[in-house]
Amino acid sequence: MNKVSVESLDKILPRFFELYNVMMLQEKLFLTELLQKAVSEEQLNFTDPEKTASVLINFANALKHYTEQQAILKKQVEIDYSQSLWDTKFLVSLIFNGIRK
Repeated sequence: MNKVSVESLDKILPRFFELYNVMMLQEKLFLTELLQKAVSEEQLNFTDPEKTASVLINFANALKHYTEQQAILKKQVEIDYSQSLWDTKFLVSLIFNGIRK
């Protein structure tokens, strides 16, 4: 069974997005706490850990979604996230090397 009815999607998607939003909030809170700790220990120097956490998560998600879209367009059977993971690590290193004391 590879097909889902519109009615089923109407029931499933709101709950999925609700769960997704809860998970994103938890991720943001976790990362914010890590960043606040790094700031308090003077390992990092910036004023808005919450905004920084949000932007980092949004960047990572955008890279992940781009990888998924490319896989769909290329009709790939499996999605290889290794490039988006490398890109995420590289982006984070660029950001933190620029704000480190």
